[in-house]
Amino acid sequence: MNNSKQEENVNKNTTEETPMLSSKNACKDITTHYERYGKKAYLNHREKNIERSKDWGRKNPEKVKARRAKYRKVRALRCLAKRANFLARKIDPQHYNKITPFDLWKIAKKQKLLCSLTGDKLTSLNASVDHIIPSSKGGKNIVTNIRLVTKDANFMKNSHSDEEFLELCKKVVNYFI
Repeated sequence: MNNSKQEENVNKNTTEETPMLSSKNACKDITTHYERYGKKAYLNHREKNIERSKDWGRKNPEKVKARRAKYRKVRALRCLAKRANFLARKIDPQHYNKITPFDLWKIAKKQKLLCSLTGDKLTSLNASVDHIIPSSKGGKNIVTNIRLVTKDANFMKNSHSDEEFLELCKKVVNYFI
């Protein structure tokens, strides 16, 4: 008898309109809704959930802005770490050390978010990972051999060591003086 009541409740929950969920944590609410009422009910109320989330965003623009800023910071370091690891694995698949976003965060904090070559402020849009001893010249993909620089500086440095890069910069400056 208990089983039939439970089945009735499940059927009732999936066919009847469910009350709107609180907007404290949209992702948590949606997964709870999915777990509680099943896939069919979730899909039936998907548009309502999306509209509720948009309404919350309109009512709380400062919270949306803060979330987006936090996401961009975290995402930028994750992408940089992924790129550095991909290139290191491509060069030496047997012996490469994985760089984590947390490692890059520590490096950025140590550098005070300044490019170590130009002194420009690093942002999520212009940051790039640079190997102090280039990978093409035997440099390892380890934290002590990595620094954050601007994309432009990293492009110009290419596969030169710091000394070679400085010498090249001096030649360019002397040519134009």
